[in-house]
Amino acid sequence: MLSSLKSVLQKLVYGVFDPLVKVVRGIGITPNNITTFGFLINIAAAAYLIFPMFSGEIPTINRLFGFGWIVFAAGLMDMLDGRMARIFDLHSTYGAFYDSVMDRYSELIMFMGLMAFFIAYDDWLTIFFTFWAMCGSLMVSYARARAEGLNLDGSVGIMQRPERISLIVWSCWIAGVWEDNYRWVMVIGIGIVAVLANWTAFQRMWHVKKQTLK
Repeated sequence: MLSSLKSVLQKLVYGVFDPLVKVVRGIGITPNNITTFGFLINIAAAAYLIFPMFSGEIPTINRLFGFGWIVFAAGLMDMLDGRMARIFDLHSTYGAFYDSVMDRYSELIMFMGLMAFFIAYDDWLTIFFTFWAMCGSLMVSYARARAEGLNLDGSVGIMQRPERISLIVWSCWIAGVWEDNYRWVMVIGIGIVAVLANWTAFQRMWHVKKQTLK
């Protein structure tokens, strides 16, 4: 059911994206260029969220709403580079490597921005969940990469990168509007990412173990 819904949504998004991909490729932009741009957008997202801290002020809660939109834009770049590579058959070994590394950096920068924001509010419960969400996100990616390095499949699990980013973006949108209860919105949203991302990493470990036992 979930995979079917995801497939339908992907087709809808690609229907909108494909004409844009062709225009962007027509002016000479490559998938690696888009990957780099997405990385820079994530830096902008973190900077936007914590900018007031550089002058000794506490960022307002409604900045989470803007942060969510900037991270959403960065996520679109992540879809755009992969779609361009598929449509125009621009796959390369280095391109795949570069995309994976920059995706990890982008995610870490996003979490860094969130953790700095919660530190400003002395919100250690949300910092705790953000830390574990960050750990889970890294281990999900590492588990798959390590499995594939051993010629095994490590792609199982529900909390992959699109799902993680979507949950965090929606949490930021809601928290930025519902300011009085922002803390619990973020605790729940990031907490779900923390639990399910680490669960996904352990699912991949078990999946690899079953393959080795065969």
